[in-house]
Amino acid sequence: MSGTMVTKYEQYEDDSDQSLLGEESEPHPETHTSTYRAQFLLCATVLSISFQPSEPYLTRYLQEVKNISGSDLDNYVWPWDVYGTFISLPVLGLLAESIGYRIVVGVGLCFREATRLLLLYGSGVQMMAAMQGTYAFATTANTILNALLYTVVGKESFASSTAMLLACQHIGHLIASGVGEALVDAGHPLVTLFYISWGSTSLALIIFTIFCFTVKPTEEPPPSLAKLVVKDGFYPTFLDLGSLYKSKEVLWWSGWWVLVYSQYYIIVNYYQNVFQEVDKHANLGVAEIVIEAAAMLGSLAPMLDGHIRVWLSKGNESTQGTQLSTYFISFSLTSLIAVLFFFIGIKDLDFIAVMLFVSVSLGSFAGLYSFATSRIARNSKDARYAALFTMNSFFAYALSTVIVTIGSKEGSSTKTYFIIGGFQLVVAMGIAILWLVGAKLISCAAT
Repeated sequence: MSGTMVTKYEQYEDDSDQSLLGEESEPHPETHTSTYRAQFLLCATVLSISFQPSEPYLTRYLQEVKNISGSDLDNYVWPWDVYGTFISLPVLGLLAESIGYRIVVGVGLCFREATRLLLLYGSGVQMMAAMQGTYAFATTANTILNALLYTVVGKESFASSTAMLLACQHIGHLIASGVGEALVDAGHPLVTLFYISWGSTSLALIIFTIFCFTVKPTEEPPPSLAKLVVKDGFYPTFLDLGSLYKSKEVLWWSGWWVLVYSQYYIIVNYYQNVFQEVDKHANLGVAEIVIEAAAMLGSLAPMLDGHIRVWLSKGNESTQGTQLSTYFISFSLTSLIAVLFFFIGIKDLDFIAVMLFVSVSLGSFAGLYSFATSRIARNSKDARYAALFTMNSFFAYALSTVIVTIGSKEGSSTKTYFIIGGFQLVVAMGIAILWLVGAKLISCAAT
């Protein structure tokens, strides 16, 4: 990487981050217009992607309409989502840093189109396995879309733009859950929901195409990784990627992403089983709406970031306020999730209590994820957001897969996963405390 490019991006270091305390100059009106356009088009794209009323009925559709047995789904169809995710996270992340974020997001939307066509017109186990593979690539492209946001808005808008984009994702899910349940209750065939989802996916592709032609990046992107490999070789490029974690803020939130957010991948696949165990006749549609509403509110949390920093700094330097808010946010929300997980796993709770505890937990995860992405983006050394997000997601997903694999072999119950999750979060906080104490001792010894 050239010296010029490093200097250009050193402004992202956490020690120089002043904007959330109002210490940055006011952007030019044209910048405001460009930011609003980018926010609107990307939020509209995410909203259309997320409006999929067919998703809660996928298993039922595949069994009743496509005549796929439950054992075939478990053994030959669902595993391809895992395989596809492991392949697509590193591949799409590196491609995005080599050929551009927009191209990769566009390809991801095309994978969504392929997923919808396979669901509607495909048949047989092999076709449905292919559908899970295309879906895995499509969902991974969402991570690149989140990274794309930071290339078209200014630093002063990172927190608010993150909150709006991720909130739109949950708003889409929330509305889709209500629409899907209403249509099924009214007697409409399941295939109707899948045609609606296809239409919404196609609308997302149209909106994103408009975005590509009307919104320009706010700054020059870092050099293509592919060109760096050709110029400097694999090892220097590998070191360049490793240097992305040089910032303490990036390292902190990336560690949280792997050690804590990995539990989200597990719980999001098991909480419905707990609902069924507590009440076999529970209204899962209502539960999904409550959960998505909580996640939407959690996603908006970064909009309070500046206020939290000012409150905690109490007249100290802004860097100290940033550090205090980082520790306060990560420890408080992680502790809350751990306590709720222990309650769900140990106590005999009724459906309402489980629904509320799960909703608060997933809402807290949404808030932490929203904070993590915006904080990492603000402090990234050379703006390789896609590389950071996909690497973090890959290691988190790998950890969650290992836990689920061990739990499955041991025959763990659904509630056991919540207990394991609670212990994992406690261990993660313990590691964070040891890291802070170690860093303090090293600092004292150096002085």
